[in-house]
Amino acid sequence: METNLPSLKPQKLVEKTVTEEIVHIEGDGNYSRVVMLNGRFAVVTQNIQLLHQNLPPQFIRIHKSYVINVQYLAKILARQKMLLLTNGMRLPIARRRYTEVKNIFKNYQKSA
Repeated sequence: METNLPSLKPQKLVEKTVTEEIVHIEGDGNYSRVVMLNGRFAVVTQNIQLLHQNLPPQFIRIHKSYVINVQYLAKILARQKMLLLTNGMRLPIARRRYTEVKNIFKNYQKSA
């Protein structure tokens, strides 16, 4: 069951302890929904592009509406151009970003 967290200030999201708990971010206009490891989420009053710029390199943009934490990427579903996260969520990968996402995932697997 999802429950709302209070809105977070964007600066707090860049703290290491908080960023490690972020699974993915969904953009919605001038707001972003930050989905945490425990299934809870927070709404941030900042668009996904600006939020992504302030996050560490383990966060990659996979689609105009989605940023993921590579730590929680379980599998790339090539035929559907989607990815599967460790929490069971499936998210679309933009066609123009597919090769980049695939390469980042391969490199991450090698280093893990």
